[in-house]
Amino acid sequence: MGRRPGDPATTKATILSSALRVFASVGYDRATMRSIANEAGVDPALIVHHFGNKDALFLAAHKADARRSRRVFASTGHSADRVEEIARSCLRRYGTQGTVEQSLLKSAMTHPPAANLLNEITSIDASEIADAFSIDPTTDENVELIQNLLIGAAVACLHEQLRPRNRPTIDSNVVAMFPAVLQSAIAGTNR
Repeated sequence: MGRRPGDPATTKATILSSALRVFASVGYDRATMRSIANEAGVDPALIVHHFGNKDALFLAAHKADARRSRRVFASTGHSADRVEEIARSCLRRYGTQGTVEQSLLKSAMTHPPAANLLNEITSIDASEIADAFSIDPTTDENVELIQNLLIGAAVACLHEQLRPRNRPTIDSNVVAMFPAVLQSAIAGTNR
């Protein structure tokens, strides 16, 4: 391996996307700098050069991906369909195996920096949802309510994935209920 020829920014982006895939696949605890370097096709020393350590790489990779994931909230409108679109988008991101958000959720259980980043990302999501529906995002209670709904739905989806397959599924219930609960929260905060 050794040093990857080319633009350092491209190399850094390759390392970050490789880190996301590895973290999403095996979680923070089982990911190693060597496995990430192998995925990226670089020497582990290059990762240390750019990011310092696994914690810093984990945070940089998730923050870079979080910036790319925010496009769903950009369109305007306050209809029930819009609430459902946002709710389903959140469930896909937080409730699907192998997504960065689910990697964060899993890692947050054992890794305090991941818990802090999950809090930061869900707070950003909640603020953007509040802003999309003309809810005052500076009112902590409004953002916190939406943030708690996001995390609760994500945990419910994760729980569903961990359950034995012979038990009744709650996934469809979460998908069906989350838009209604989010709509209720939005309606309640707009009073």
